[in-house]
Amino acid sequence: MNLRGSKKASVLVHKRMQQIEMGESLYVVLSPQFYTLKKEQIPVKYHYQAKKLAPSLFEGFLNRNTHYDYFVFKKGEDWVFVAYDLESISAFLKEKGIRSEQVSKIFFAEQLAHTFENPVALGKKEALVLIDDTVTLVPAYALEQGCIPVSFAQVAVPRSGVSLYNAYGSLLSLKQALILSSLLSLFALLWIGEGIRIASASGGEQEQMEELLAANPSLQSSYARENVFQKYKTLDTQERKKRETIKTLSGMVAKDTVLNGLQMDAKQFKAEFGCKDDKTVKALSIRAQKEHFKASAGPSGSHTVIVEGML
Repeated sequence: MNLRGSKKASVLVHKRMQQIEMGESLYVVLSPQFYTLKKEQIPVKYHYQAKKLAPSLFEGFLNRNTHYDYFVFKKGEDWVFVAYDLESISAFLKEKGIRSEQVSKIFFAEQLAHTFENPVALGKKEALVLIDDTVTLVPAYALEQGCIPVSFAQVAVPRSGVSLYNAYGSLLSLKQALILSSLLSLFALLWIGEGIRIASASGGEQEQMEELLAANPSLQSSYARENVFQKYKTLDTQERKKRETIKTLSGMVAKDTVLNGLQMDAKQFKAEFGCKDDKTVKALSIRAQKEHFKASAGPSGSHTVIVEGML
């Protein structure tokens, strides 16, 4: 993971911390008390693909009455998934004297695992230590060796983290605000240009329609025109659904996954995928269910997944 040096102070936040007073902006490093973590070897290449899978990986592990956000990063061969409640984190920081506008970025202790190779004390009763390459909270009395003092004041933080926002919206820096403003202006210009293009195209289509009606008087009947419109509208909708489905199925093909066969008619489809191993079968089934498709395993030991759905 890429780290960056920083002149900003960093604070390790944990449940037993004392109230602090700091006027400048800072980085916050959260102990595992504030998040739930899972590590999985999932055959996806890109970060956005892994993040789409995060909610399904935590099913049954989190409080259903709480809204969770998800942070994902790569660590060796594993994808690391972090579920956190940003609202409660923000409230705790405020209680300890850290205002929302002071927080430049929030990081998770797991992102700085190397810092906890030796136990780091959290008060007198608890400590953070690296166990099986995971930052873990343990009772201080369970440690054979003592805890070492670690200063987070100038710790090198990762490049990716979480930006804190409150109930009234995002807290953006001036640079971020200028970039967002420029993008919105660009979208506005594109929207105006597209509106002009559509208006011109509509005028041309109206002229063609008038010429067609003049050449074919039978089409003057509104009933006939409506039948033609509905016929081609239905065909266009069906073709769109087919193209979107094929695009989604293509996205499921990865290094360890191949498409063995595809059957598709006007109403439904059935695709058979071949997978490298059981883990790939599980990951592909989760992906298919997330797309609202039906996924079922093939014959035992075949490492195949049958994906079906309606068009």
